Amino acid sequence: MFKYIALLLVTGYLLNGCQDKKTTVSEQSSLKDTVQFFPVNDFLEADIKNIRETHPRLLKSSQKDSQQIVQSIITFDQFDSIAQLFLSKDITTTKWKSHFSESAFHDLSTSSIVLEYTATDTIPEIRTVTALLDDKTNTLKRVFIRAFETVKGEQWINQYNWKTGNNIQIIKSRQIGNAKLTVETITVSWNIKS
Repeated sequence: MFKYIALLLVTGYLLNGCQDKKTTVSEQSSLKDTVQFFPVNDFLEADIKNIRETHPRLLKSSQKDSQQIVQSIITFDQFDSIAQLFLSKDITTTKWKSHFSESAFHDLSTSSIVLEYTATDTIPEIRTVTALLDDKTNTLKRVFIRAFETVKGEQWINQYNWKTGNNIQIIKSRQIGNAKLTVETITVSWNIKS
């Protein structure tokens, strides 16, 4: 009889222990979901809205390797399609957030608070997102996004740079084996002096 009572007590203890572990895992999951990353897209969208309201000239410059730079004035719709490439790299979504770790430091040389988000695994095509905030106002000054993209079986390394109130730049590069490095650069500026 004592063996049965002891068996019931041990089983109850083990079941209770498993429930405690499940609660702990659940609590950890909910903690991960509540981690707040800096809302980069909110600031980019505010800059886009400002562009639409102030109607500046939008100058697009394109260059492939060391060829001559080609410049043209583009429409707001054309700008929006380029800006969408930045907005689509939003790591604050639940889908991507758990794949990134955050670090921060104060860069006195640029008077910036630097927030860096680094991929902790190889799942997202986005590798890093770096945001520079003004150390007095906490407004976004610059964003740098490094991502990979596969085009026709070839892997490209893409660097997306956004300077608030001034310009955006996309630099795409690839190198296959010992072949020459191919670099394509697109820059759109809107703070242009006539």
